[in-house]
Amino acid sequence: CGVEIPDSVDGQSLVPLMLGQPEAFRSHTCGNCGVVYGVSDGETKYMWFSDDDCEFLFDLQGDPRDMHDLAEDPLWRPKLEQQRQRLVEWMAQHGDPHVESGMLKSSPADWDLTWARASTVWNNRGRH
Repeated sequence: CGVEIPDSVDGQSLVPLMLGQPEAFRSHTCGNCGVVYGVSDGETKYMWFSDDDCEFLFDLQGDPRDMHDLAEDPLWRPKLEQQRQRLVEWMAQHGDPHVESGMLKSSPADWDLTWARASTVWNNRGRH
């Protein structure tokens, strides 16, 4: 468009992908919404809740609806640790206060989510 890109923008153009041109894009994507942080590499999705230190790992290929949490499955432990480390690095790079000495640091939320936990399947291991 001929518009100068602000220094605060750290994204990449999606035009090559939209035009069907094979181009290396990202190995993984990180983000957060409130107390929920996540990282995905297109094969798995790792989620961490900063208020209760609960983490989840989903196999996006074999379980596209995120129905089976693999975070405590020993066979998936290497992938869990890899995704957690990617998230920690991203959070540290952006100065997130939930990272301390290279580790995730939870902190209780300031609101009562009792009613929300009763109506959602996200907290499927019964943690509070």
